[in-house]
Amino acid sequence: MPKYFVSSGCSYSDTHSTEFKLWNNFVAEYLDRELVQLGIGGVGNQFIAHSFINKIKELLDNDVPSEDIFGIVIPIILIIFGTMHVQARTDRLLKNNIIIRLNPCQTSFICP
Repeated sequence: MPKYFVSSGCSYSDTHSTEFKLWNNFVAEYLDRELVQLGIGGVGNQFIAHSFINKIKELLDNDVPSEDIFGIVIPIILIIFGTMHVQARTDRLLKNNIIIRLNPCQTSFICP
């Protein structure tokens, strides 16, 4: 059974939108693990966290041993004048061109 490296984040982790290798490709190669890439450009921290948690749960539910799963989540941060701040980007769902704020308890995400 393969070992997995799970990465989730915004566009800095989105290997599907570029032909170049990104940080998560190099980490997966270094660790000799299969890359499970969940990064999508433009998503918020809520989506990043929930997609990561759901993928880890899916792997565990498919009998992948926990020691064969390694993951890193890269939250969205904003650097202003040399200091880091968490960016308040909210996830939104478009339905018929109307923006609806996502409530994680009304989606397929795991709710606390």
